[in-house]
Amino acid sequence: MTVKKAVATGEIGDVSDGDCRSANVRAAGSEAYQVVFSRTKGLVYIPAFGDIATPERIRLGSTPNEVQRAYPDFVSRDDSTGLDTGTGTGIGYSGFNDEFLGVHYFFGFKNGKLTELAIAGEDLCAG
Repeated sequence: MTVKKAVATGEIGDVSDGDCRSANVRAAGSEAYQVVFSRTKGLVYIPAFGDIATPERIRLGSTPNEVQRAYPDFVSRDDSTGLDTGTGTGIGYSGFNDEFLGVHYFFGFKNGKLTELAIAGEDLCAG
């Protein structure tokens, strides 16, 4: 979706400028939840908030084990920000092997709980 079409929905706030543009999601009621746009790809990141859940019932507050059971293709990021199994903190992804090429789930964990959940495009703000 283009920035123009997203703004026309009335669901987002003012869009920042730059190569990686963002806007608050009005329904979330917090600046912590922002959609992200690439100049060339349009809408590339949509966060979940409140009670929003995936079809597999994963939502904010889910544990890493619940996410891994729901998404067999779940992978931890393969650098120092990956999921630390000792603390339950870090990030991971799933949804690489479905019909939505170039789009996946993003999972951010802190202290064993899902604190960030989003649908994200690959190479978020790359040209």
